[in-house]
Amino acid sequence: MVTDAPPEAAAEENPYAAYSSTLKQVFSHILAADDAPMAARLFSAAAFAFELDALMGTDGDGFTEDRLAAEVDRVAERTYERLWVDQFALQQPDLELPMSMVQSFLLGRIKHVAPDFRERIEAAWSACAPESADLTEGAFLQVERTEGRARVRCPELAARYRQRRNQLYDTLEPQVETHLTDFATGFMAARSPENYRSLTSLVQDLVLHMMIHKFLLACDPVLSDLHADAEQADDRIREVISQTQAALAAQQPAMDNLENMVFDQGLQELTHTGLLILF
Repeated sequence: MVTDAPPEAAAEENPYAAYSSTLKQVFSHILAADDAPMAARLFSAAAFAFELDALMGTDGDGFTEDRLAAEVDRVAERTYERLWVDQFALQQPDLELPMSMVQSFLLGRIKHVAPDFRERIEAAWSACAPESADLTEGAFLQVERTEGRARVRCPELAARYRQRRNQLYDTLEPQVETHLTDFATGFMAARSPENYRSLTSLVQDLVLHMMIHKFLLACDPVLSDLHADAEQADDRIREVISQTQAALAAQQPAMDNLENMVFDQGLQELTHTGLLILF
């Protein structure tokens, strides 16, 4: 049930602000539902945001409380999670574009972060990058142009990350999902929808943070040696996420720029967000 504001108030105000509390509650409900994989929950949040943007944004085609309530019902019925299972979950997407985004951000900020986080970035890089890749010069990226279209290439880096991510989830998926759930719910609780250009941008901000967490977890040399020790691995996962969360909070303007880059590249469609979730 939608309870933030009566329809008259919602019509006069920015709906993102008028229904901010309700939207935050819905996102919290989606992300906390740990009986579904985190990827499915992120997609559900993204789909809910995408549909609401069509109603509540500046180009919306007629917001009403009843239409908001209908979208909330779809969330409650797990409609978008089923859509994820049917259309996205088994895909093996090209990870080179999202990898280039993560690496460009981390390496671009490496001189501006605290020494302990710099060490974490360098350790993850050493564990994942091919020997020929140059951390300082950005030589891990190439641009391939075909028929006037540019494509970012970093195949070895993306392949090594995929392998390490799969190994991480094969052995420690429950622990990883638990700690990422805690991060995601806390992230959304601390954000106000009205402070973003759209609800999709809000969810993509969360997805970008999750991509960086997943990369640093998958490519953490210490964690890779702890797969057989569940208790120590759990502590290490918590440590990596906590340190990364603090470091990214200190780099908020740069994270805003990363989210703006995603917007500027036209990656606001639900399909594109789904591919970022699969990183």
